[in-house]
Amino acid sequence: MAKLGTGRRRFKEWVKKRSDPKRPLMPLTHIASGVVAEDIINNEQILPKYCKNFGQDLAYFFYGRPAYRISADDVVKLEAACPFCFLFEPHLINDATSIHAFDTGAFVDRLYRHVIIDEMKVEDYCLDTDSTLPNKLISAAFLSPKSYIDGE
Repeated sequence: MAKLGTGRRRFKEWVKKRSDPKRPLMPLTHIASGVVAEDIINNEQILPKYCKNFGQDLAYFFYGRPAYRISADDVVKLEAACPFCFLFEPHLINDATSIHAFDTGAFVDRLYRHVIIDEMKVEDYCLDTDSTLPNKLISAAFLSPKSYIDGE
């Protein structure tokens, strides 16, 4: 089981050395199916759920753009399953338990196996809670903020 805030530090140190693009923080997004989105709207909050990968209750947010994966290989046919995207003020990243470089669930499900070797663990890509690092990483890995948002 992965542990928040542990792991090899080399990746974080590499990101820290990148140039500061001096851009404001981007919004946070939370994606939910239609039925869960209705619960969020009715409760007026996103409730943490148990994460088997980290062994604790967590609420997941994505930095700067929506990201949604359908686990099935088929098209979504039910409105209740269609994704809803909630946008949140950027400063909320300062309340994060942990910041990771990518979708940790996708990593655990080995969706990055074509670019990350088996010896690496999800915690090796933890940026702790340093809110200056996501923009540095995006600047180092993408040609522009637009290419990040477009997923190019």
